[in-house]
Amino acid sequence: MILFEKTLKFMFIVLLISSCSQKAPVVVISNVAFRPAISYTDQPNTNEGKTLYLRFCLPCHQTDGSGVPGRFPPLKSEWLNDKEQLIKIILEGLQGEIKVDSEIYGVGMPKIINLSDEQIANLLTFVRKNFGNIPDSIKKEEVTKVKDKLNAH
Repeated sequence: MILFEKTLKFMFIVLLISSCSQKAPVVVISNVAFRPAISYTDQPNTNEGKTLYLRFCLPCHQTDGSGVPGRFPPLKSEWLNDKEQLIKIILEGLQGEIKVDSEIYGVGMPKIINLSDEQIANLLTFVRKNFGNIPDSIKKEEVTKVKDKLNAH
């Protein structure tokens, strides 16, 4: 599909001719504005991101990203701002204590294995958009860059 950034506006005329009784033809003039569905191969797929979230993250972070008090931190936090840190958490997991919104959590998050760079980008984009209201996406290339940096050490 093609993405149209601007809403397309056009006028069209529909001529409806009634064959019933002896009524005159009806002409309908209408303004229509529409925005076609968005789909880009270089844009993260938030539907896949949601599916991955439900599979890997939901049990601990809950449907609304609120986490479990005292056990699993909420996703609605400043942690969502740092793309590289998020990518590292998925790739390496997270162990030890962390502070989220002035509360301490003893974290034991395993790394998520067997996800492609694109899937990681989709998952984290879904999390950022839905729980942090952060509109910019994480791209597959960003995941690859962080992964390469980690593998170099």
